[in-house]
Amino acid sequence: MKSLFLGLDSARLLLALKTCLAIVLALGITLSLDWKPSFMAILMVTMQTAFFGATFKKTILYILGTLSGSMTGVAMIAMFAHDRRLFILGMVVLTGIGLYRLQKSREPYAWMIFLVTLALAGWLPAAHPSAAFDIAVMRATTICVGVIVVYCVHGIILPVRAGKAFERQLSAFVDGCRHIHSLVSSAVAGNEPDVEALRRAETAQIKTIAALRSTLDAATVDTKRFKQFHVGYQQLIGQLQDLLLALLSVRSSITSSRNLTSPIMGDHLHSTMQMIDGELRGLASDLVRERDAEALNRESTTGESDLGRLDTSESLQDAMIADQLNIVASSAAKVRAALACVEDPGQTSPPPPSPTREPFSLRSVQVQKAALGSVVMLLTILLFIQTQWPMGLSLAMIFLVLAICFNCLMPLMMISRQMLLSLLVGPLIAAVLYFGIMPRIDQYVELIPWLVVVFVPLLYWQSNPKPQASLLAMFSSLFLIALLSLDEQRQSYSFSSFFEMWLGLCGGFGVPVLIFGLFSTVVPEQKFLTQVRSFFAGCGQSMQSLTNTPPDSPATTTTIQSGRKQRLGLIKQMHMWSRLVNYRRFPDAYGRRTQAMVESIQRAALWLESAEDSRRKSVDSIPDPLRDPYQRLYDTCAASFQSIADALANLEPAPDLPDTTARIRDIESQCAELRRSAAENDEVQASVLRTMIATAHLRWLANAISDCCDNANHIDWKEWNRNHF
Repeated sequence: MKSLFLGLDSARLLLALKTCLAIVLALGITLSLDWKPSFMAILMVTMQTAFFGATFKKTILYILGTLSGSMTGVAMIAMFAHDRRLFILGMVVLTGIGLYRLQKSREPYAWMIFLVTLALAGWLPAAHPSAAFDIAVMRATTICVGVIVVYCVHGIILPVRAGKAFERQLSAFVDGCRHIHSLVSSAVAGNEPDVEALRRAETAQIKTIAALRSTLDAATVDTKRFKQFHVGYQQLIGQLQDLLLALLSVRSSITSSRNLTSPIMGDHLHSTMQMIDGELRGLASDLVRERDAEALNRESTTGESDLGRLDTSESLQDAMIADQLNIVASSAAKVRAALACVEDPGQTSPPPPSPTREPFSLRSVQVQKAALGSVVMLLTILLFIQTQWPMGLSLAMIFLVLAICFNCLMPLMMISRQMLLSLLVGPLIAAVLYFGIMPRIDQYVELIPWLVVVFVPLLYWQSNPKPQASLLAMFSSLFLIALLSLDEQRQSYSFSSFFEMWLGLCGGFGVPVLIFGLFSTVVPEQKFLTQVRSFFAGCGQSMQSLTNTPPDSPATTTTIQSGRKQRLGLIKQMHMWSRLVNYRRFPDAYGRRTQAMVESIQRAALWLESAEDSRRKSVDSIPDPLRDPYQRLYDTCAASFQSIADALANLEPAPDLPDTTARIRDIESQCAELRRSAAENDEVQASVLRTMIATAHLRWLANAISDCCDNANHIDWKEWNRNHF
């Protein structure tokens, strides 16, 4: 038992305790005011997020959706209460419009709450239209008071602000860069490079970059300075990624040099590494300083003059490493300068680009999903009417709308198991309280300890990083609250009413799951494979398209930016679908293999971005004798991406990739020969050096592609595709 408590996550436990306190306060307030308790208690459950900023933003959207949905529901009752058919048709059409906007809006959560409130204000009083206004007012009033409770509990009692989490992640990223640099310095000193430690550090840094972006979005809500300087911090994250790429480039060059020729680097490289270490230490100390224009003036120079005295005449490899160290120092200097003035009020950030608007089309996926949701709603209504389903046109409709909304955001079959299982977990706990505990107590105060015992484990599990577990816990809590039917003055206990309410919940969730399950072919295994295949095919197409455009043209910039955006989206989808795969249907190692696959894809995306930047900067300066060998190496990398994509499309193992080692050695030998023949020509020397750096980026990209190929071949894709049935 002691080990169980010691293994709990303190942050998740604190969040669960605060949410449980909010539920207890919400139930106490609503019972004392004779309001419907479930409205506010459900709000407390759904508002639980990791950071106060995300919670605060959700409360604003919740209020907007509640107020608009309540007014619309009352209007529908007022206009069509006299004609049942027109009312049903109007609600179905209005729900379809809301489902379409749910998918197109940048704030889908507000539209989801609008649709749920519309169902609550429209369907609950449908049999008694005179009660529509009272229900709408009670709903709106309860939610507004509940938002105040949420703010007091999560915003005042030990608030977890995303701004502080962002600062911790920023510090962790800088420490990670220093760790990578220390490992590289050890290799420079003549020690054997710790390849495994470098790989782990690289993977951790890539994950931290992604976490920084997501945490910054939450920090813009709960921390004023991050909201004011959001664009500046976004640019800072981009420069941190450039610093990471520069460090990884040096690491790859040194480890490759050690593996090929095992040289001991010169003293000038040692001193340069020490100088960069000082820059990184300075960057770590900069994190606790003021970030304005005066802070920038206080910063000392980064010692670029020392870099200019590097002797690069010993070997081409040393010259390339020295130039890369120069890039690292320059990147560190840019990060320090950007960090020092990121909050300078005198600097104006460019406005964020407006989102692109897609033209309306009846054939779009959004319209099809909205139409399908409306049809499912209409069929379910007819089923409830014909079978006289218990609470079919009241409570069941609310959860029906919720299920349809989830299907528009993600395939409902992804979470169908959790939804159906919650129909057992929540009611089972509610039955124990409803029939075993509550009849023996007289006041709400006596029920509070039991509520804590029941809700804290559910709320702790709700903060689980796995979406399936989180949804299971959240739905179980919602059903538990709905089935308790608390009433301080008129509490009654009836098995028939409890069972009818449970049947209503089953109808609201079970019927859409059944209908969507009959026609849905979307499964996590298949979607994960599709995203992986799209990633490799997109990388190959992006590289090929860059060969047909000038490096400095706007088309090249657009291609690079669109490719990066597409890859980030695909990697995000891979993470989501890989978490939803049921690995119990596969051999034990498939979970680890899938994770290794995603990590190798992240590294490939990072090195592809580096190779694209290097090519854009260096392709025009490559000497004529080296242009064709470099282009052949570039085309080989693009063909390797496409080869893996074609193999995945056929569910076959990826074939042996083209050998890039011989091409790289050929370019290196030609560079060395050209450098010796033009020893007095500084322009040729610089051109050869840039060619070597561009070639090195392609070599690291080729290594990353090879890792992806190996990880892809560790998975039997035919078995993977067969097991999802």
